[in-house]
Order: sequence, then C-alpha cells, then structure tokens
Amino acid sequence: MLPVLLVLALQAGLAPSGEGSPSPTPQGEGPVVVFLVDNSASLPPLDPGEKRRVALQKMLGFVEGSRQRLILFGRRSELSMDDTERYRNDGQWTDFYHAFRKTDGIVASYPAGTDVRIVLLTDAIVDPDPADWPDLPPGEDLATHNIQRTVELLRKLGTPLYVILVGDPTNENVADADREQSPGFVLEMVRAANGAAAAPLAQTLASFFSDDGTLLRKFVYRIRPDEGLEKIEPTVRRIAAPPRPEIEMRIFGYFILPLVLLLLALVGLLVHTFPGPGDLEIPRARPGPAGARCGRQAAPNAGRLVGGAGAEPGEGSAGGRGHVHASRRRGRAHRRRPGHDGSRPGGCRAPAPGARRGSYGDRSSDRLGHA
Repeated sequence: MLPVLLVLALQAGLAPSGEGSPSPTPQGEGPVVVFLVDNSASLPPLDPGEKRRVALQKMLGFVEGSRQRLILFGRRSELSMDDTERYRNDGQWTDFYHAFRKTDGIVASYPAGTDVRIVLLTDAIVDPDPADWPDLPPGEDLATHNIQRTVELLRKLGTPLYVILVGDPTNENVADADREQSPGFVLEMVRAANGAAAAPLAQTLASFFSDDGTLLRKFVYRIRPDEGLEKIEPTVRRIAAPPRPEIEMRIFGYFILPLVLLLLALVGLLVHTFPGPGDLEIPRARPGPAGARCGRQAAPNAGRLVGGAGAEPGEGSAGGRGHVHASRRRGRAHRRRPGHDGSRPGGCRAPAPGARRGSYGDRSSDRLGHA
C-alpha cells in the first residue's frame, strides 16, 4: 500500500499545474501537430473576447486525438517550447528561419514515418534581429536573406506546412489572384514545404471545398481580427483531420467523368462518319422512279394472277384460266430478257418461277371450281 501512495505522490508532484504550465502532449494515434506561434507585439490577439493565453490554450485543445507541440518564437533567443505562460506578444523581432530550425529538431525526435504537420500562426511581418545574422553578406537585405534561408530549410525538411495569417492584409507584396491575400514569401514557403500539392491551381480548387482530400489540401488561411476562435476552430480541426478522398471523388464525378463520356461520344461519331481502311460500305435502296414503275407493273399482274379476286361476281372459270395462261407467257418473256440475276427492267427483281403461279393460280381455280 505504501509504495502505491509514494508513486501517486510523485506523479502529483510532477504533474503540471496552473495556467502557465507546459501544454500537454497526449500520446495518440493521430498526427503530431506542431504549432509555431508568432510571439511578437505586432500579432493581433487570437480572439478579441479572450485573454491571449486562454485563447491559445483553447486553440491547442481543438486537435483532440492528436499530439500537439508548441513553439513560441520571436528573435533567436526568444524561442520557447510547450509553455503557454510565455505567450505575451511582447517580442520586438520576428525570425522565421530560427523558428523552423527549432521545428526541425522536434520533427527529428519522432520515428521516421510519423505524420507531422506544422501550423504557422503569424502576421507575416519579417523582422529578424541583425545581431542574430553577423555573417550577412554586405549589401544584402536582411529580411530577403532570412526568407531565402527559410525556404531552403523547408525544402530540405519536407514536412507539410500550413499557414494561418492573423490580421488584415498589409497590401505589401501580396500575391495576385490569391484568395487569402497572402504575401509572396508565404506562398514560397508553402510550396517549398508541400511541393506540387501547393501549386496555384491546386490551391484554387481546394479553396472551393470546406474539407481537405487526399491530394487537394488547402495550406493558407486568413483569420481577421474580429473572427477569432470562431473561425480558428474549424480551420485547426480541418488541418488536423485525416485526409479523405471525398473531394477527389466529387471532382471526378462533376468534371472528369462527363468529359470522358463526351470524348468517347465524339470518337464514336467520327468513326461512324469517316470509315477507315478496309471498311465495306453497303448501299441502301432509295425510293425513286424505278420503285414506282415496279409497283405499277405488279398491280395489274396481281389482279390477273388471283383470277376471281379482281373479277366481278359471276365470271366463269375459263376467264380465270385465260388470265393465268397470259401471265405465264409474260413470265417466260421476262425470263428471256437480258439479266443473269433475274432482275426486271427498271431495277425490279422478278419473282421466283412458279411461286405465284403455284400459290395464287391454284387457289383461284379451286375457288372458281367450287363456285
């Protein structure tokens, strides 16, 4: 019993207490979300109705089920880890390069293959301390040099980077056609960290959806001073959520599939309209004068062949037989005319020998005989 009480007492003594204690890092199966928070005096409050540290702690709690880490940064000597008490927004400098170097050390502390995501909260004002850059080449701008070194570091780091811009845009070096009115160097950092997934077209498509997919993910967000935690919460939850392929499936169903079906229909139409080599075209009979003549020739023959069918009531069987003999003579005359296929003049094909004589002649004579 005593050993158990000692263990509980030690755990109680080591447990963090108070508002200024380091933020917890729960062990879970979710991704590791590293928050890089600008601690300079120029950053507006995260929420207009909350104290700064309270708003920060609430933001960290939005990534439930994930492991979160916190880095507060200003100048090189103003870096702190997992300690919300130091979030005072009283820094005089903003150095992105040394902040990401600290992040590189945190990423390296996790096993290879761990899902790590970096979330940068800043007002995008680059202001490094000249004392931290004694090796700056003469004549080179310090802010430009700081961003160039940061982009190179992010390209080597290869960890997904999300940027939450806090405050109104400054209208300085704002990228054209960017919905979030991001400065150009912010987009350079995002593309260096995320590769082709952060291309302008991919970001434009991702901005139309309220969730992230497997390939399409939004990496830059803008939080205005009056929006606060109300907009920060869905943004952070979207970043920490696992990727889902719903967006890609919707794009496939709305755009790609109709285009593929239209293309297949056009290909089938072209193949039907323009036959290829080796195709055999079978001509079809067209109505014309030849068909009309054929109909005129068949009409009187039919009346004569059926005998009594075309005669008035009271005719004898001798008249019927006379008509049959006349049709036989005309049939032999037609067979003696040129044409090896048995076709009549004008394109009409002659009936098979004996077909109508056998069927209609016998019936007419039977009917007349019974009469």
